[in-house]
This record gives sequence, C-alpha cells and structure tokens, in this order.
Amino acid sequence: MKHLFFIFGILVLLFSCNSCDPLGLKDKCKRDYLFSIPVSLESGLDTFHIGDTIFVNMSFPIEMEDVFTGDKFDLGDFPFNTEILLVKIDQSPVSVSPGMVSYHATRGNLNILPLIGGTEAVQVQFENESGMFNFSCFIILERKGTFGIYYQSYFLDEFNSELEKGCKTNSVDVHYSLDLKNAETDTNFELFQQSPDPKVTQVTKQTFDDIGAYAFVVIE
Repeated sequence: MKHLFFIFGILVLLFSCNSCDPLGLKDKCKRDYLFSIPVSLESGLDTFHIGDTIFVNMSFPIEMEDVFTGDKFDLGDFPFNTEILLVKIDQSPVSVSPGMVSYHATRGNLNILPLIGGTEAVQVQFENESGMFNFSCFIILERKGTFGIYYQSYFLDEFNSELEKGCKTNSVDVHYSLDLKNAETDTNFELFQQSPDPKVTQVTKQTFDDIGAYAFVVIE
C-alpha cells in the first residue's frame, strides 16, 4: 500500500508541475504553415503609357488551406499584413518613392503610410464578407520607367497564436500567386534580370513567383 501511495504521489507531481515538462508535452506538436493568396491582375501588358491603369484583385475564402498539409483553417482573425510594393527597377538603388503611381481601392481599403527616407507603405485592408476576403484597386501609372509590382506580408514572424488548438505555431508564411487576366505577356521576369541594382538581379524566379511579382515598362 505504501508503494501505491508513493507512485500516486509521483504522478501527481509530474502532472502538476508547470515549470517543467518531464513528458515533453509542450513540444509534442509544433508546425509550420504556408498559405497562398491568389492575385489576379488585369491589363497585363509589358508596356504601358502614363495614365494607363492596372487592376489588382484578391478574393479568397476565410477558410484557407495549408499548402504543406492540405489542412484547412479559419483565418478570419489572422493578421495577413498584406502590402503592395511598387518599385522602379531601372536604377541603382531602386526607387520606392511616392508619386510613381496613385491608388484607388474599389473593394476593401488601402492605408498609405509615409515612411522615413521619403518612401511609403501601401497596406491592404481586406473586406470580410460572406466567408470571403476581398480586395481590389486600380493602380494609375504616373511616371516613365521600368517597374516591378509585388506583394508581401510583413511582421508574420511575430505571430505566435495557435492556428491549431494544442499545437505550437513555429512559423507562418504567405505567398502570392499571380494570375494575369487578358494578358498579352508573361510576368516579365527578364526585366528584373536587366536591372542595374544587384539586389534585384539576385531575386530568383522562385522568389519572384512566390511574391506574385510582375514587371513592366511605362512610356509617355
């Protein structure tokens, strides 16, 4: 009987210990996540004129599929932190200064923030409606040159909430999958390779595709 009380006491101690993890339960489940947001871009040309517009649209379900596993998760409260980046790539260093284009949101909203150094952040705010995230905008071209447009989710490395109950989030990444609608060209990756800025030419085709990038030329 003494042995039974001794064993029972050990078990109580093990399961009541908050500062230790003798059975390794805390690390039993830890996983990475990858989600893909579809981006459709209309007026897909390789050459535009000043005053032309590019129409960008993002529409995807709130319940998204993890690319790694095929598991589905409700991302209704997930901070995608999506930004649109437009960069003038025919100079070194590249320019991300305001005044190259203007934006007009038609679904959802845009939050344009001035940053130190004369740059700006163009943040997407998705509309959440009927189980879907939606965003669309016109980009009006206002300066000559060679440009690249792409998308990113910033500060996702700070996300530490559980996407799967009882499973620690190791990392979350978001890729942007570009679909050119009514296009007369492809994504023009070769324009990145022709940039005088070595940071641009070092971008691989895989990274170019993962960020939904598209390059084009604007003339008068």
